[in-house]
Amino acid sequence: MAPEIIEGKEYECEVDIWSTGVITYILLSGDAPFKGNNKLQIQRNIRTKELKMDDTAWTGITESAKDFIRRALNRKQEERWTAQ
Repeated sequence: MAPEIIEGKEYECEVDIWSTGVITYILLSGDAPFKGNNKLQIQRNIRTKELKMDDTAWTGITESAKDFIRRALNRKQEERWTAQ
């Protein structure tokens, strides 16, 4: 869930880019980008936790793939990459 949805803000298609970033992160690492023990903790982590890609799962992943994920998971909706 994109941060703007959690915060109850208006949103448009940028939430789909966020979802694409989450799916790409999971496909490449085998793990979720923002984990927690319950829904509230996951939502808090989505809004505040730093995105990490430094464990061994990321060793063979290209910098361009990591860059795509960073841009897709940008918390600032207006700065997030678009489909264009």
